[in-house]
Amino acid sequence: MTEQQPAHDSIPNGFDGKYVSIELESDDYLTELLSTSGVLKTLLEHNDEDFLPYPAKEIHLESWYDDTCSMQRIEGEVNIRPTSIESNETIVWPTTFLEEIDSAIQHYGYDTSRIKHDDRAIYITLDTMTTVRISLAASATQIGVDIDLEPTRDIEKATHISLQNPYAEHPMTDLERLRHVTTMLGVVIDTLRECYGNSAKRYVRYTIKQHKPSKELAIVDIDATMKGNPHPSEYSGVDDREHTSLDSIGGATQAKERLAELASIVNDPEAAAAFDIQPTHILLHGPPGTGKTTLINAFASEINATTWTISSSDLIEKWVGSSGRNLAETFKNAKAISGNLVLFLAAFGALAHRQGSGGGERTDIRTLLNTELESLTKNYTNIIVAAATNVDLDELEPSLIRSGRMEPIAVPLPTEQERFDFFGVILYESIRKKVHENELVFDENGEYMSADGFSLYDVSIDLRDLAARTDGMTGADFKQILLRARKRKFSHYRTTGELQLISHNDILHEIMHFGR
Repeated sequence: MTEQQPAHDSIPNGFDGKYVSIELESDDYLTELLSTSGVLKTLLEHNDEDFLPYPAKEIHLESWYDDTCSMQRIEGEVNIRPTSIESNETIVWPTTFLEEIDSAIQHYGYDTSRIKHDDRAIYITLDTMTTVRISLAASATQIGVDIDLEPTRDIEKATHISLQNPYAEHPMTDLERLRHVTTMLGVVIDTLRECYGNSAKRYVRYTIKQHKPSKELAIVDIDATMKGNPHPSEYSGVDDREHTSLDSIGGATQAKERLAELASIVNDPEAAAAFDIQPTHILLHGPPGTGKTTLINAFASEINATTWTISSSDLIEKWVGSSGRNLAETFKNAKAISGNLVLFLAAFGALAHRQGSGGGERTDIRTLLNTELESLTKNYTNIIVAAATNVDLDELEPSLIRSGRMEPIAVPLPTEQERFDFFGVILYESIRKKVHENELVFDENGEYMSADGFSLYDVSIDLRDLAARTDGMTGADFKQILLRARKRKFSHYRTTGELQLISHNDILHEIMHFGR
């Protein structure tokens, strides 16, 4: 882990580690958010495994005011993929993992304490009133790390041990405490990456940003604000995703064919009815980075549908009965939409694990989801439920993915031809994002360039050769490879003042050193 020991009270809100950066909003925004009482405030919420450092699958940072101890509670959580991509074997916590976290926390300038009868936890006393407890949490189906800010007196009362050496000798503000908890959350993710990270991607950096709730989505009551974000049932129908057709996406040939077939059924209901065919709900499954979310958005564009994205954390809450109510309200509001609607259940594996896993709230979710899917199939053919998961189908509740309920569509790692296809798409998108499309021109050598005369890539790039050299890589990997090549050229420009195009050999260099 990094040896850097930042001055936490002087750095901007966030964390900048070896693999992970966390970016929070401004001091004014956070101070106002933390001063709000009576609701659970979501500061960070990310559950797309395609964009989180392996093996993290969900990251949360939340806060609420606890009247019983008159303080702002802050909780961080990192849920972890329980199996390895390479071996698909269940990960068992090594006894050294907590020691690694302990060592990394100390590198960042904190004193840590361990309690003999609480051997899965580390304690860091922040000030004269509060202590952070970092603990391992494991069950038959879930692995995670919790980072909780708690009153020191409560911990001392429960453990009968006096915690010493606070980081500060005075009570901190809520914002200062948030900075420290965010730092510890980042250290945990960095350490997790160090211990478990896929060697092929070991040095890819990830940025996790806080996003303010969208002003387009209304919050109308206390239930809608319980998690600090707009309640999924309150979506106004405003759809700001970029519209992309299936044909414009490279790779995923069979999945695109299946989705195009479904789109034709939705778009020509009379002909489909003549053949006794109805639209089906879909589940895209496959490894991370294979473009499942992109495919679902493209499918929605093909049928001119609004898309609502619902995460597992939007539905599943800690209060008994809330999860079922959230799901019922979401479907109730969806049924009120007159046009085509794609209800996208992200991180579907967290919702649909087999019976017996995940507790009573998740069992209620599975039962209600079955009921709602049956209702939509019979009475609301304008609504398509689309889900995506990296979880093996054998781990999901069979009743949800049986014939006639949700149609599984595999999105496997791309073939060489598919890599050739989507590498071209990604390369063009990288060029197009540099300037507006109407500012792109060709120079005398047939290269893409912008109106300012500078092009990113030269004509030496051979996509066929790149596809042949990248077996096992995904579109997400190739985006990272191009990003690294651009950063290297940017560094050269900052050092020498010379603008250089990215060549085929530059990209090969990044492929050879990807993850090293």
